[in-house]
Parts: sequence; structure tokens; C-alpha cells
Amino acid sequence: MAADLRQGMSIDDVQGLLGKPRRTALKTNSGSSASPQGMLQWTYNWTGGTSAPGSLRVDFVSKTPNAWYVNSWEWANY
Repeated sequence: MAADLRQGMSIDDVQGLLGKPRRTALKTNSGSSASPQGMLQWTYNWTGGTSAPGSLRVDFVSKTPNAWYVNSWEWANY
């Protein structure tokens, strides 16, 4: 399912694709004009199944309040 992630997807699009995240974090970028609202990070964890355990971190950015969209994502294996 994560293969369908695309830059620019909304929070609702990601949640529809991957479900609710295991963890969330909000990081502020004080003084940054590229992303004045900061960065929102969602983390998904997988254990067992047909693939190796790992996690997926999805980074969202927003230029206006409540208009978060996917900027990047990163896989990590345990």
C-alpha cells in the first residue's frame, strides 16, 4: 500500500491509504519561509507478516494552517 504514496497527498489521502499512524510529531521551523507552519511527522510500524519488520516515517509540510501535504517519506528496517 505504501508504494502508492505520492508527494502532495493530503493527510486524509494518507490515512485512507495507510490508516492511522502509530506515532505523530510536530516540529516547528522558526523563521523558515519554506514551511512556516513547521513539519508534521507520522510513523507507521510493521511487525512480522510477509516482510521484515520496519517503520515508515511520512513527513508533511504546510504553508497555511490545516493544509498539510506529503513532502517526503522514509523507510527504516529493524
